[in-house]
Amino acid sequence: MPRYPRSVIVVLSLLLLSVIVWIGFAVLTAAGAYRGLPENPAVRWIMAGLAFGCGGVLLILTWALARRIRIAYFLATGLLVLVAVFTLADNFGPADLLYLALVLIPLVLMIKDRSWYLHKESSLTRDG
Repeated sequence: MPRYPRSVIVVLSLLLLSVIVWIGFAVLTAAGAYRGLPENPAVRWIMAGLAFGCGGVLLILTWALARRIRIAYFLATGLLVLVAVFTLADNFGPADLLYLALVLIPLVLMIKDRSWYLHKESSLTRDG
């Protein structure tokens, strides 16, 4: 198994945690257990589908980042920026602050370590 820099392990772990959050939100929404949404079943299922889709895309991007697929870096960075902006645009509460940290920490670390993800010559050492 290849060794990754510690910061990359943190990024991949936080992205997987974000996947769990999105899939959990999708399940709760589909089950009608999340009270913050309208009770209209169509809205509930659309929100559940979007959340499941976001979790699925994040899972694929996490897998691709771990394999250092260059395009995944740009797609994951863009998705994290988009999710951060949407998180700020919503009614902001304590849970949103926690999730924003869950999004911004990997984003900052990915930008810091972009040479590792993009295979540049000045790439990080394997020990991190």
